[in-house]
Amino acid sequence: MGPARRRWLCRLAAGECVADAAWRADAQGHGIAHVRVSRRLDQGATGRRAPLGSRIAVMRKQDRFAVSPFGFLPAAHLAPLDHVESDFVAVAERFLGTPYLWGGKTNYGLDCSGLVQVALNACGLPCPRDSDMQERALGLSVELKDTRRGDLVFWKGHVAIVRDEMTFVHANAFSMAVTIEPIAEAVARIKSSGSDVSSVRRLD
Repeated sequence: MGPARRRWLCRLAAGECVADAAWRADAQGHGIAHVRVSRRLDQGATGRRAPLGSRIAVMRKQDRFAVSPFGFLPAAHLAPLDHVESDFVAVAERFLGTPYLWGGKTNYGLDCSGLVQVALNACGLPCPRDSDMQERALGLSVELKDTRRGDLVFWKGHVAIVRDEMTFVHANAFSMAVTIEPIAEAVARIKSSGSDVSSVRRLD
């Protein structure tokens, strides 16, 4: 098989064509493409899961599936290693319904700052792990009344991602899941428990 044939066209779940993932030959002469999971994968009967951003060696493409050491994976959920997402808010929204887990940052469960870190990392943006570190390191300060998509709203020990002027997405212990909430309602609820917004940070 010549170099021109050792290519596999990866597509995102939305159907958008990204880039070819270049194959390389392993010691046994099999073609291998190293790709990244662009959507979380649940591997059905095998019980295996591949969190967003996992690196997987793909040996070949068969119909709509990529054949990997883990078995058959939907090719639509894979992307080349060098692919970066363009909208970290949309990445965060893929985790809607994921259980809240303190210290977690996978589809098994994640916490507020883990959601922010995973979403920003998927877009090729560096991000500290904990919310207090994120508040100090990320973006410029803006007023809560001026929030727009992509702003980060911080409290002591918590962070949420603004979706639009009315709502944000966050992993929270109130719902024990990643949820979308009206900003005004969530701010009032959190304030009633003794914590006020400490800052709003804009990344660009």
